[in-house]
Amino acid sequence: MRRKRLMSIAVSASSAATLALGDCSGSNNNSADSPGSMSASTSQSEDRAPTPTPKPEPNEDDDVTGARIVKTPATGEVHFACKITNHSTEESNYSIDLYAVGQHPDSMINQQKDRLVVDHVPAGKTVACTGGSNLNDLDYSDWKVAVTIVDRLSVDEAANQPDEQSSLDGINLKQKATGQEVGIWVDYALTNGADRMSSYTIKYEVATESKQVIYTSTFKTKGLDAGQTTTGSAQLPNRVLQGLDFTTAADGTIAGLTVTAVDVDRTLYQ
Repeated sequence: MRRKRLMSIAVSASSAATLALGDCSGSNNNSADSPGSMSASTSQSEDRAPTPTPKPEPNEDDDVTGARIVKTPATGEVHFACKITNHSTEESNYSIDLYAVGQHPDSMINQQKDRLVVDHVPAGKTVACTGGSNLNDLDYSDWKVAVTIVDRLSVDEAANQPDEQSSLDGINLKQKATGQEVGIWVDYALTNGADRMSSYTIKYEVATESKQVIYTSTFKTKGLDAGQTTTGSAQLPNRVLQGLDFTTAADGTIAGLTVTAVDVDRTLYQ
């Protein structure tokens, strides 16, 4: 994916490197034994276009390791750091969301989020990167760091296809009745903006008004033709809604809960 660049970072590379057959019989006999029937069948089979298949894509989440907070001795600044190994077969750009939190339960309010953007990582190579905001007000030795989102986008796709995030037309919460049951549903609509068949994975989270995340999940689409729109829905489990303070309007809209698409990943077909 491609998001707005939020910072500059330091990056160092670790290493370089049909024939259609005619009907010979002159007969209108279409039995399975006739030469004319056989040649027509062969021609149709050979002329059929190959079925598009998803382009092989190793799991991008496995590309980022060693997430941590480091202090630069020369400047005294404290930043996020990690290593990126591009397991794909194409030079790629990365956007990495990181999250740091105090190790002790009573320090959970001490949180820090940031994003690293790293471009032009060669296929099969590893780079080390540091960046983001200066976290010098943190005791960097007493914090744990987690990687929350990794997005890898080939340089070619970034140059020739629209931003995959823009494919999502909308996502929202609504109360709906199905049979005898009334529940809260997540609805989405998405249009394939790429110039070829593609499938999509939508990662989303539901949160309270105080921004406490209560549920995370994903939608996965089938292969969509260029310009094709699809919609989908999923009901929230009743267990995650118990004890929450929210209201529903007559038209089914929800107040007190929000749903956010945190990431949209596209897989091009070939």
